[in-house]
Amino acid sequence: MFKNYFILGSGFGLYGYLPSLIKLDKKIHLFKKYEKKILIRKDLKKYISNINFVEKINFNKIDSIIFAKRPKDQFNFVSKLKKKKFLYLEKPLSEDPKKSLQLINIIKKKKLKFNVCYLFFFVSWFKKISAIKKRNEVSIVWNFVSKTFTQNNWKRKNLEGGGIISFYGIHFISILSYLKYSCVKSSIIKSKNKEIEWNAIFKKKKISINLKINIKSKEQFYIKIGKYLIYKADSPFGKIVKKRNKEDARIKFLIKYLTSMNFLTFTKHIKIIKLWKDVTSITSYTN
Repeated sequence: MFKNYFILGSGFGLYGYLPSLIKLDKKIHLFKKYEKKILIRKDLKKYISNINFVEKINFNKIDSIIFAKRPKDQFNFVSKLKKKKFLYLEKPLSEDPKKSLQLINIIKKKKLKFNVCYLFFFVSWFKKISAIKKRNEVSIVWNFVSKTFTQNNWKRKNLEGGGIISFYGIHFISILSYLKYSCVKSSIIKSKNKEIEWNAIFKKKKISINLKINIKSKEQFYIKIGKYLIYKADSPFGKIVKKRNKEDARIKFLIKYLTSMNFLTFTKHIKIIKLWKDVTSITSYTN
């Protein structure tokens, strides 16, 4: 692993990546403008002495860049980047599959090393999904209430890399692509012009996975093989502790991700994007 990291992004970059890297005893560099936001959060201000605040990036003092901003900002940043630093990028890579493939090609041309934050590779139930070999009907259900799908948030807007498939579904698309599944059916249920549920069926030989995501329902995540329950929790990341100033539940998985280096090849990244494209191209919408 590297020693010096620069984090770009004042959301998940701060409450996710920042504590993860500090737990790994890494040196953090941030823009000075983030300092006030850190000081008003009890879960973050304890880390203030571990951070080097600067007005601009000094590429000579950092080894790696963590980018946790909007997909279109990510595309623009990487496209203009002239220094060869290891990149930790967010999903989706860009606003749509076409631009994401363009970004992969840019990264390859620039000979940059990178990783993308597909955290489902690091959860315990991923191994259970990977182990399914025989004919089976698998059900995966993820219910929760999205706090990010607000009117002006890019995470709600399909054209900006948001929406229930590109923002939430991409987690499953990444692992199912890796496991060589293809999508045979995809539909979205809308309510008052807002996407609230996505249902898709993925198949590989004699195995069928029925995936349902509902972003307007009580927290629940479970996996069944036939009628047998093999995993159940509040979320894909385990138990949700509803306590103010509690650290994000994804931190332990971020730590695994950050120490994995570039675990996916260019070819596998391209296949993930192509499955994402396939899913969106066959998706039907119902009111």
